[in-house]
Amino acid sequence: MYWAEEDVQEKAKKNSESRRSYTDTHTAGPKSFAQIQTKLPEPSDAAIFVRTCKRKPGREYKSNTDGINYRHDKIGKALAGQESGINVHELVTDCKSRAPTWLIGRHVKFVNESTSVATTNTYIQDLTTHLVDEMEAKVYKKVQEEVDSKVNRKI
Repeated sequence: MYWAEEDVQEKAKKNSESRRSYTDTHTAGPKSFAQIQTKLPEPSDAAIFVRTCKRKPGREYKSNTDGINYRHDKIGKALAGQESGINVHELVTDCKSRAPTWLIGRHVKFVNESTSVATTNTYIQDLTTHLVDEMEAKVYKKVQEEVDSKVNRKI
């Protein structure tokens, strides 16, 4: 039996201890961070973090929430512009090295803030024009070949 094996039990125990060490887990429920990000007026790691990790008052949690709430309040104030000189990234990541998409997950493509909708629309228009021109050239060549073959057959 799989669970009766000693190495499996050791791995399960190690994983269980590791999960218990997480003190700042999200409270988003079944909603993905990407869904929450789309509803934020100014999405950022810090805003997503505050929205998904804020402890609800009156609710009981496994870990002490005082430090977590303090950190969330500092991030919220920094985002609201009430406090300056705070490195929000360090507060969000808890000074740990993390990937840029650690809150949202894998395979996320961020839109560059300098890229505007107009730039994207221009690109789409240019691409469409290029594709239409290319297709017209192919159709013209095909029609020309058919006309030439019919003319040459009659001669």
